[in-house]
Amino acid sequence: MDRSDRYLRLILPAAFAAAFAAVGTVRATGHTALYESIMSAWGVVPFAFPFVDIHGVVASSACWHQGVNVYVVNPCDVLGRLFQYSPLLLSAVPRMSGLAATPYAGLLVNGLFMLSLLLLPMPRRVADVALMILALLSSTVVFGAERANIDLVIFAAAAAIAALMQRALWARLAGYAVIAAVALVKYYPATLFILALRESPRRFAVIAVGAVALGAIFAAAYHADLALAFGHLPESRYFGDQFNSRNLPDGLAMIDSRIVPALVAVPLVLAALAGSLALAIRSHDAWRQLPPREATFLTVGAVLLVGCFFAGQNVVYRGIFLLLVLPGLMKLGRSTAGSLSRIFGATAGIAVCLMWSELFRDAVRAALPSLAFVYWLGRELAWWWLVTVLAGLTWCFVRESAIGQIAVPLGISHRFARTPPGLPGGRNPS
Repeated sequence: MDRSDRYLRLILPAAFAAAFAAVGTVRATGHTALYESIMSAWGVVPFAFPFVDIHGVVASSACWHQGVNVYVVNPCDVLGRLFQYSPLLLSAVPRMSGLAATPYAGLLVNGLFMLSLLLLPMPRRVADVALMILALLSSTVVFGAERANIDLVIFAAAAAIAALMQRALWARLAGYAVIAAVALVKYYPATLFILALRESPRRFAVIAVGAVALGAIFAAAYHADLALAFGHLPESRYFGDQFNSRNLPDGLAMIDSRIVPALVAVPLVLAALAGSLALAIRSHDAWRQLPPREATFLTVGAVLLVGCFFAGQNVVYRGIFLLLVLPGLMKLGRSTAGSLSRIFGATAGIAVCLMWSELFRDAVRAALPSLAFVYWLGRELAWWWLVTVLAGLTWCFVRESAIGQIAVPLGISHRFARTPPGLPGGRNPS
């Protein structure tokens, strides 16, 4: 890495640190009303004290260490929230007072996130760097940082996994261990085991069997707590600060009871599937020319976002993973021509707009409430577009992986140029 690359990678952590320090100073000096005004203008509703999400984790752990079943009752949490995460997280958090430890835990979460920004591939063009900064300072990221949500820790782990996957076998094995660890805490990172498709068939089989065995042991050991945790999942909201594949069909059904959600959902899923496969076929050459770093981070972010989109409701701060895919999308937009360039360029722009969606939603509701439905419909269609593109690029990764070269049906494989397994997609450094 040359000196200019090191300086480029400092831009995002420096921007985040500056913004975090500025608003934190406003609150710490007692200017609460000003702080709330700044957050509201940013599209974020601040809580009575900072880092309320990580407070829930620390407080729950404090109660659990006292013998309280926080899946049933949680007097240590200021909101009385029942615990929703893995029981392993209760053991991992040191025993401490929930309220007293909250500021330190919040600073730790945000600090890990800030450091992980050093791992992201940074574009060199001024316009692309500006777009990355705009995404970093979006309402999505600020919301997650203000709450110190644990998804910021998952983001840091995902960035570390992407970095490890570009190195030798021992580092990749460490990466799979990190995937297992975060999957046992927040579940959805288990989708990242798809990265094992890059490995040789024997290694892939070992990793797959190990992952399934670990999941089975975990489920068997904690099935009672897991049943309670999944029973506490928040009620679905289709018009608020959540994104999910159900938002559009179920939301339309709530607006008009004559609409059958399945008659909307099935065509959407089929269109997304067909569009992603078509894009994968057209993008094959562009994917193979994508630098390994951008390709790996793009794959990690795409797998997480596509998996979360179809698995369940996601609060908007989970869109933080768009930071992982933006460098690759911008690189593809610059390196392709014609309609592909426009598709990838538009998708990068849509991703940033979605990261600011809460600010836009607040502005529409305040200034043009009659257009609230139009904005909601546009936002949901934008998510479907984004997920379709990311799914298409995930298909590119699968097809270029070592296992994909073997497993993809011949009827599809003839549409791709037959090449040795390689990065981006399959080639391993050793």
